[in-house]
Amino acid sequence: MFKTYACQKNLGTLTWSGLTAPSGTVTKVYKYMKHGGLIHFWFYIHASTPGILVTGVEFGLPSEVPSPSLWTSQPNNQTVMIGNGAITSGLNASIDSLDGVRLYRNNSGNYIVSVNKSASVAADSVWGYLTFLA
Repeated sequence: MFKTYACQKNLGTLTWSGLTAPSGTVTKVYKYMKHGGLIHFWFYIHASTPGILVTGVEFGLPSEVPSPSLWTSQPNNQTVMIGNGAITSGLNASIDSLDGVRLYRNNSGNYIVSVNKSASVAADSVWGYLTFLA
């Protein structure tokens, strides 16, 4: 079973960490694909005005994306899956091997996507990709 869902939908509320969040016109889209029990989730965020000393951004996993399948007895406040992605500024921005994306379940049981930068940057773009079992 191969289906594509949710092309170019809005990510909703973003929570930035750092001195100043990116601002201006902010594009924040995602899409996902379900292939059997496997979910592929892509997202992209771009702001017309870069933030200052940005170190991360978080947002809730959109409700229409299927919830991840957890390990037996996995408690809340745990990482569910690690993915790929980065916080950057411009085409020539460096991507550090310590940059990353993770999907975790918070203390309330909600799934949160978190993107982290190993060093603070003037950032205008965030992108990422996660794959997980549903």
